[in-house]
Amino acid sequence: MILNTLSFLGFMLFPSSLSTSYTSDGFCVSSPGSLFSSHYLCFYVDTITSILLYLFAKKYEKIHGIEKIIQTLPGILAHGLGHLALGYHYPPSSLIISDRSLLFRLLSSLGMSLFFYFMFLSVPNLSNQKLKIVPISIIYGVININFLPPTFSFTFVQSALLLTVGYFDMVNPDKPTFYNPWSILVNTPISFVGWLEALKCDEFVRAIGGHLIYDATIPLSVFVYGLYMVNTAPKSKSN
Repeated sequence: MILNTLSFLGFMLFPSSLSTSYTSDGFCVSSPGSLFSSHYLCFYVDTITSILLYLFAKKYEKIHGIEKIIQTLPGILAHGLGHLALGYHYPPSSLIISDRSLLFRLLSSLGMSLFFYFMFLSVPNLSNQKLKIVPISIIYGVININFLPPTFSFTFVQSALLLTVGYFDMVNPDKPTFYNPWSILVNTPISFVGWLEALKCDEFVRAIGGHLIYDATIPLSVFVYGLYMVNTAPKSKSN
């Protein structure tokens, strides 16, 4: 997942190979400007599936590994709320911060770095890495403000979060037993669909829901992971 996310971040910096619509909007947006655009549909799906996943997780909360689902729900909800805001403010802003004054860019970079820092602190397995995430947050903040098209800001934040969490999970010497199932059943499908959206938006992805297929893949993959953990758990722990 780490190499895949790094590659995706590189394409955001040099987006000439991505679909034209994806580059202009930062997403593959279907039915833009309507209440059924990809952004609004993502909000609906993320909200509903978060509720369903919560109910599922509470039912099987005694099974080891199910707690990972609960930890993921705030991120899914926040992602959906982000799409709600993007749908409301469509089309995306044409403001190019890199064209503004040095002071404006410095202050914007500082603000974005603080955003990354506190976002990372809210992630359970990063909350104890307060010093290590400082330089990482600064690097992300500077890149986001000074080197990326504004339309890629939301996608960059999501990718940076996946990259950072993936790295700290990988180097953790005390990996939980659900590390491999989560990596295979959740991270792998998300990575594949992300590339599909970015490269094939104009060919067919927009016609089948656009970015919705990416957002829907997340809770669906989490649910598949949950089913796996339930069905492989020792019977004594599931009773």
